[in-house]
Amino acid sequence: MKKILTTMTLSSILLLAACDQSDKATDAAKAPQDQTSQNQSVVKPSAELLARLNFTKVEEVDWRTQLKVSGSIELDEKRVARVGTTVSGRVTEIKVLRGDQVKKGDVLAMVHSPVLAEAQQTYLQAQSQYDLSRKAATRAQLLFKEGVIAAAEQQRRESELVSSEAEWQAARDRMHILGMTDADIKQLERSRKIQSITALRAPIDGVVIDRKVSQGQVLEPADLAYTIADLSQIWVVGEVPERYSSEMYREKAVTVTIPALAGEERKTQLSYVADTVTPQTRTLRVRAVLDNSDGRLKPDMLATLIIEGKAKKRLAIPETAIVREDNSDKVFVQVGQGQFELVSVKLGEEENGLRPVESGLKQGQEIVSDGVFYLNADRLLKQQGE
Repeated sequence: MKKILTTMTLSSILLLAACDQSDKATDAAKAPQDQTSQNQSVVKPSAELLARLNFTKVEEVDWRTQLKVSGSIELDEKRVARVGTTVSGRVTEIKVLRGDQVKKGDVLAMVHSPVLAEAQQTYLQAQSQYDLSRKAATRAQLLFKEGVIAAAEQQRRESELVSSEAEWQAARDRMHILGMTDADIKQLERSRKIQSITALRAPIDGVVIDRKVSQGQVLEPADLAYTIADLSQIWVVGEVPERYSSEMYREKAVTVTIPALAGEERKTQLSYVADTVTPQTRTLRVRAVLDNSDGRLKPDMLATLIIEGKAKKRLAIPETAIVREDNSDKVFVQVGQGQFELVSVKLGEEENGLRPVESGLKQGQEIVSDGVFYLNADRLLKQQGE
């Protein structure tokens, strides 16, 4: 009886041990399967969904970086005229105001100048003296030939002519300096009437963008009266970081966008690249010329200069391959037959439908290029089902 109990006890122990080993083997076999199912970034779509997907390989392309530089619209300094008076005087009449269109030669204001009156009087006196000296020299030459006067007298008259001519020419030059034209001087010679009123005239065609004078104001030659600008052609100016200075040169293509004109783009070329860097900002000043015959561009408008850089080989993927999740960019990479893993990537800015790869992908990897929305929705549904 005792032997029978001992035998049964041993049998139970062996049976329990066998069951325990069997359970451990079963758990060990299930472990890999459970670990795979826990990888929620991997999805295996159905055959129907797989047929809706498109694929591409991560490859290098010729990538041209675009440098975007903040800029502004400025006056073309070659088409700006600052008008002042050439004589001291008082403004007696204002002819044009700020914003008026003017043509070259148009009168801007009238100025009364005693200095101009004095110069005209001096000129008329010098002219009269010159005429007398010329007649006297001509008569002396005739008398000398007839032996009426001596050579010394004839030479004295010639010397007086030279001196009076020099004074007359100096008076004429002063008239020019004071703003009188040859036509004005001829009119003075004919009329012999002194005109103390002079006109400020526009030196170029354009628009009056600034007026510094008022009626009754006393003007000096150093004073600025008007600023006139030809706005049919203007400048767009930007500051390029110095690290890009080696890529800047004249006639380099540039695209200018104007936010105030609904982002309108205008194609042009760099017309100027500074020879020195601005120490305070470590930037290089560049400039381009824009046609403004329609007058839509205004000085001080904001602008953006888009300058193409050198072409470089870079990995790039289509914009359609990107899944935006958790505030980061991700793509589906094929990791097995019909299996795809959602991986995080770091990408650059989009250009022509492509995004440059900075990290997260290698050349030759196959990714889902189209249909990622459906694939990611399938992954999320299966994840919720688990």
